[in-house]
Amino acid sequence: MVMVIIGIITAIGIYIFYGEFIKNTGEKGREMNEQERAVLISMFGRLPEMQCSKNGNDEDYCIDTIKAVGARNVIRSNKAYYSNILGYRNVKIEAIYPQKNNVICDKDNYPGCGTFAVYDNAKPNAQDKQIVSVLVSLYYPHENKYRVGRFIIEEFR
Repeated sequence: MVMVIIGIITAIGIYIFYGEFIKNTGEKGREMNEQERAVLISMFGRLPEMQCSKNGNDEDYCIDTIKAVGARNVIRSNKAYYSNILGYRNVKIEAIYPQKNNVICDKDNYPGCGTFAVYDNAKPNAQDKQIVSVLVSLYYPHENKYRVGRFIIEEFR
């Protein structure tokens, strides 16, 4: 009888410990995903394929719009490399101030556009999508002007 009671108490203890362990693991996973997205945003803002530079000096969190148009082709031609880094995500940059324009940019319609679809790799049959965005400076070199943009990462699960 004592062995049965000890067995029941042990089983309850294991059940409670396992439940807390699973809950903590899920929380740590969410924290790591948030950190990974923050690193990706920081990394993209510093990619030479898109980063602003004046007189040989790079500017942080500034996207050169001409480079952003060309970056899509560079990323597509090296899809295996970038998909290894970025996985199932979409990355785009939207011009939001002084005016918002939803036309997707390419070499034929630039600068009369407002959305730079840099990387597209949506997960088929994704169950969930997380969106993270941060404001960036968009540099239009042909006008020598800066505008406000939004850098957006959509992560599929």
